[in-house]
Amino acid sequence: MVKPLAQIREIRLFVAFVISFVTDRSITRSLWTAQHPMVRDKSNMQWEFRPGLKLSPKLIALVVIMSVIVFIALLVLGLSMCGRSKDAPDEAETKQAAREAYMPKLELTDVRVDHIWSDGKSVSGEIRNTGNRIVRKIEITIFYLDEEGRAIFERTHYPVLAPRWETDENKLLKPNYSQKFRYKLDEVPSQWSGEVLVKIVKIAFIFESW
Repeated sequence: MVKPLAQIREIRLFVAFVISFVTDRSITRSLWTAQHPMVRDKSNMQWEFRPGLKLSPKLIALVVIMSVIVFIALLVLGLSMCGRSKDAPDEAETKQAAREAYMPKLELTDVRVDHIWSDGKSVSGEIRNTGNRIVRKIEITIFYLDEEGRAIFERTHYPVLAPRWETDENKLLKPNYSQKFRYKLDEVPSQWSGEVLVKIVKIAFIFESW
């Protein structure tokens, strides 16, 4: 039986040999087969080989096995990371497709321009969730139209805005519920006809990232 101190010594010698083999290309395989272990020469801080010491076959076999295990683990990890990177775009596309398919279930009603401020106007409306999913965030864009119905200016607003992990039902838009909104129309261009177009451009469901 090899004593613990002898095992530690053999491990240190083996590690030293690997380091020296990688850094010094002049070391050949014959040095290993001749079983010339490396010893640190403290006088000139260089590695040298001295005969008489021997690495046990069990230690060599253990190091080889561990090296193979580490290599296989790294290979599996690399393949799994590659698989995740390939699946990520598909998952994002699926999520986006589900959101776009749900948007028609969010009905915009009663959209109108009001003279509510003495120095300007406002646009108001209501969004009703006619689907079966809880929505935590809705982004709308208000387009200012000219006399020919073309957009000449726009503003983005969030009539429904709740954190990702929000559970307060008063901050979420549940199925069959409605949310009213009203925003002041500021910085109105001179070409504005007084008409607006409101569109829902992006949504997020409860517990989903934006």
